[in-house]
Amino acid sequence: MIEYISKYSAFTTNALKEKYTYRFKALMWSLSTLFNMLVQYYLWRSVYEEVNGNFLGVTQEEYLVYISFGVVFYNVISCMENMNIAEDIKSGNIAMNLCKPINYKTMVFFRHLGSKAGEFIGLIPLILVAFLLTNNTSFDLFRLALFSISTLFAFLLMFSFYYMVGIFTFWTTNYWGIQFFTNSIMGLFSGQLVAIEFFHQLGSGEVVLSGLSILQNPFFTTFFTLLEKLAYCLTFQSMYYTPMSILSGIIKTPRDIGAHIVLQIIWLVVLNILTAIMWKRAQRKIMILGG
Repeated sequence: MIEYISKYSAFTTNALKEKYTYRFKALMWSLSTLFNMLVQYYLWRSVYEEVNGNFLGVTQEEYLVYISFGVVFYNVISCMENMNIAEDIKSGNIAMNLCKPINYKTMVFFRHLGSKAGEFIGLIPLILVAFLLTNNTSFDLFRLALFSISTLFAFLLMFSFYYMVGIFTFWTTNYWGIQFFTNSIMGLFSGQLVAIEFFHQLGSGEVVLSGLSILQNPFFTTFFTLLEKLAYCLTFQSMYYTPMSILSGIIKTPRDIGAHIVLQIIWLVVLNILTAIMWKRAQRKIMILGG
């Protein structure tokens, strides 16, 4: 086992070093992420002040935790390996990697670990800012333990999904269309834009603001109900909404938390099966454009 890990650890080390080759770029990335966090925090705080601290069944404390730590969380679990795989295919490096005595998926995973380790170092100050912004919030150990378990599954899910997206490049050659499409639907159905709990409340006819009573129209309630069902039929909510809702307390009961974590496990198994099938077929369709 130790020999196996040491065999691939060089990919982790190289990816970590690459993150800090251009330190000014790394600094600007951290500052832009901090700016994104502050904008979302103060935007939603102003919304909650307008509705006296409760919005669509989610309290101000819960949602500010969801927003503040969510920005950090997404950057921890996000994955860009689909872009790297696509570049390997376009440059011809995929042929070199397949000829080496290594497992390509394992190599990509260890490379991803190095990249995320580098990014996490830059996110430490942002975690401290998130704690300062939500200084009245207390996290019990049980909730933190469940959040940690859910985060691990979310990290693996994100990698598995984007690895599968990267494999699509064997058929499409140009990956920008797939990248744009997946990012768009992920923002909506993962809970990044708004918590999926809001879809549920709007679908049940919950009043948002007096000036928005039109949302209680059957057309809109059906639309939001459909969005909620679609979110749970797709894997994206398991990558973001589940762990962040556990941490913030939006998902409260042990039964609901357990159901969401089980759903994460199911999606992890499904994605890995799909990836294995696609990888076998992709190797028969290698078309090198360069290299």
